[in-house]
Amino acid sequence: MSCWGRTPRQFFTSRVIRLYPAYWFSIIFTSAALVALPGVWERGRAREVLINFTMLQSGSRVGNVDGVYWTLWSELRFYLLFMAVVVTGLTYRKVVVFCCLWGAASMIAPAAGFQPATLIINPEGSWYFIAGLALYLMHRFGPDLLLWGILGLSWMMGQLEIGHRIDTIERVSSWRGSVLIFTVFLLFMVAVALGYTDRVRWKWLVTAGAMTYPFYLMHYVVGTTIISRLRDTMDPRLLIVSLIAGFLVLSWLVHKLVEAPLARLMKRGLDTSFARLRNASATP
Repeated sequence: MSCWGRTPRQFFTSRVIRLYPAYWFSIIFTSAALVALPGVWERGRAREVLINFTMLQSGSRVGNVDGVYWTLWSELRFYLLFMAVVVTGLTYRKVVVFCCLWGAASMIAPAAGFQPATLIINPEGSWYFIAGLALYLMHRFGPDLLLWGILGLSWMMGQLEIGHRIDTIERVSSWRGSVLIFTVFLLFMVAVALGYTDRVRWKWLVTAGAMTYPFYLMHYVVGTTIISRLRDTMDPRLLIVSLIAGFLVLSWLVHKLVEAPLARLMKRGLDTSFARLRNASATP
């Protein structure tokens, strides 16, 4: 959706101004909380925190300031791969072929044991992006058997990856519960893609959608730190409700006071930079 009908430059700019402003704030916010409330989470060294500002820390073998940032590394690799399609011009056929090739590579690369290919192809996260692409194609062009097949395979491989993550990393969540949540959300997105929710035009959903990203970035480390500090002195239900309400308010403030103005500033700067590059390439 963010790149259809756009140039590679416009796609790059849209992703940068969407991802980085709230992300930068979340690093500062979380780092400050770890300094103010020590003893729950280990605080990274200054040079590791600074690398986090690039969003490339996972590629540099540096830990995340907040564990939820791991998804951003998957997202960046998806954009890198998909940029190859954007450069050639997006069409229905090209996106379908991309989904099929990426899916095939995601199954082959781990078995081949070729680490560089596995790093780029991102088999542990690729199926969720492939599902998203299939859903968008359904929304834009209508469903067909091939798209349903891509979506079904993505669900099957996605639930397998969820199991691997629970077994090797989290060791806390229930596979059945996690897959149920994954399935419910996927079915809801199918309903959206097929137009069953088109009548829903509530204006507050736009604001709520804008708040999800900063909320996601800030909630985990700071939230669990506060829970650890207050769980013995405050009613658990009141604590959870207060935290959710507090993070919702903070997310709205971040969107209004950080994301929106900084995104406008960055867009102007990037547009000027790309215009300069374009003019320089046209000058002999």
